[in-house]
Parts: sequence; C-alpha cells; structure tokens
Amino acid sequence: MKEERIKELYERYQLRVEVREGEEGITFWDNRDELADDPALIAEIRAAKPEIIAFIKNAKKVEKEIEEKEKADTDLLRCISKLSYKEIPKGLGTKINYNKDFNCYTDVSYNQEEMAILAEIAKKKMAKAQLQKEQIVNAKEEEIANVFAEAKRTGKDQLLEKYSEPCNDVNESCDIDIVCVYALSDGTKKTTRSHTC
Repeated sequence: MKEERIKELYERYQLRVEVREGEEGITFWDNRDELADDPALIAEIRAAKPEIIAFIKNAKKVEKEIEEKEKADTDLLRCISKLSYKEIPKGLGTKINYNKDFNCYTDVSYNQEEMAILAEIAKKKMAKAQLQKEQIVNAKEEEIANVFAEAKRTGKDQLLEKYSEPCNDVNESCDIDIVCVYALSDGTKKTTRSHTC
C-alpha cells in the first residue's frame, strides 16, 4: 500500500495501534460506521497491517517530537516574557505605547536579531534554574539516604518528614491530622497519622 493511502486512512479513521493478548492490532477512532459497511476497505487495511502499524508508530513519534519542540519553544517564550528590565541589555528594542499618566513606555518591540539575543539570555536563565532544581533534588535525595543510613546504623526509626493534612477519618472530630513518615532500619518507610482532637 502506498504511503499516501496509508496517511489518508490514518487521518480519516484516526487509526491507532493497540496491543491485545500480546499482538499488535489496528483500532479505529473515527467513522467506524463507514468501515463496518465496507468489507473491501477492511480487507485492504488487514492486507497492509504491518505497513500501517509502522506508519502509525512513526507518525506518533514525529507528533511527539513536534509536541516537545512546541513545549520547549513555549517555555522559552514564557521565559523571555518574564525577563526583567535589568536582564535585558540597554538599547535593545523599540519603545512603543507611551503612557502620559506614568511618564513611561508600556511596551517594547524587538526585531528578529534582538529576539535571538533575548532567547540566549533566557536559555542561560532556564539552564541555571534547571541546575538549581537538580541540586535541590540531589540534596533532598542525599538527605533521605543519610536518614536511612542513620536508621540502619542505630536500628531505630528515624523521622523523614512531618506534615499536616485534612483528617481522613469521619469518626474523628478533628480537622487536621499530623502525618509522620519514618525511615526504618530495613530500608522501608512507615507512615503514622495522629489526630489533633
């Protein structure tokens, strides 16, 4: 079957790959009634099943890549829009919309070259934020590992975290429970809940 025909079927019937009993098959998400009335079309699809499945998988991969690129672009634009005036080099942009009441410009327009400069600034800012986030996660994981090591060394439960949340027992007359999570010497966690009645 030609790729143009597979693409036409893929788009018209919203074809999907589904696994049933360990075997890949094709499902239809749109225009099912049309398919039910056309045994020749069903036979055509069955005959080209491996090609259609390969096309669907590739199409999903391409769609995911496009989605990820769009998300990255959106994140970059969001970061650019949040740059403070101190982060933007002086002389960049054309000021527009002068506000007489506040004696200042309320908008700035950037050309393509200036947007590229802002994008680089935003990328560096995003990379720095990502690095800080990873450092926080690593520090938290290291702290948890240390608490488990202490529990193993002493053989006693060690407090990992303590927080409050709404009461989960309708029979209790309290609003808030105190939840404690302990690291046990065997490497597992234990959670206790205390009602604040």
